Amino acid sequence: TFTGEMMSDYITTRSEYSDFARIVERADLMDLLSTYGHYTCFLPSNTAFASYLQQNGLSSVEELSDGMCDTIARTHLVGNMFTTLEMMDGALNTANMNRQYLQISHEKDSFDNTVTVLNKVAQIYYATQNDSVENGIVHPISAVLESYSAVLPDVMAANPRLSLFNEALKE
Repeated sequence: TFTGEMMSDYITTRSEYSDFARIVERADLMDLLSTYGHYTCFLPSNTAFASYLQQNGLSSVEELSDGMCDTIARTHLVGNMFTTLEMMDGALNTANMNRQYLQISHEKDSFDNTVTVLNKVAQIYYATQNDSVENGIVHPISAVLESYSAVLPDVMAANPRLSLFNEALKE
C-alpha cells in the first residue's frame, strides 16, 4: 500500500497553507499534484497571502477570480524538481507552469544563512527548504509571486550588467 506523501497532501494537510490549497483547487490543479511526476512548488503561507490580498484591496482568496487563481497557482509551480543547491543566480532553467522564468538571487537572512530569493520578492525559508514529497520538492516562501509580462527591453534595463549596451541600444 502506498504510504508516501504527495505534493497535494503536503499542501492540503498543513493549515498554514490553506489559502494556497484553495487557489490550487480552484485552478483545477490539485489532481495533477496528486499524481506521479516531478514538480517544484514554491509555497506561500497564509501570512504571505494576507499581505498579497491587502496590497490588492481584497479580504479573502474567495474574492479572486478563477482565472487569477489559475495564474497564481501556475506561477508557483514548476514541472521539474529543483533543490536550492541547483538554483544559481540568474533564472531558473525551467519555466514555471505559467511559461515564465523565475529570477533567482541569493542573500543572507537574519541568522546569517544564505537564502534563495525568487523574483526579488520572496525568500525561500532556510529552515524548511528542499522538503521532499513523492512527486517533487516543496519550498515554503515568504511572499506570493506575481505573474509578470515584461518585454525584453524592460528585462534588459533591469540588468545592471547590460547598462552600457542598453544606452547604446537607445541611441
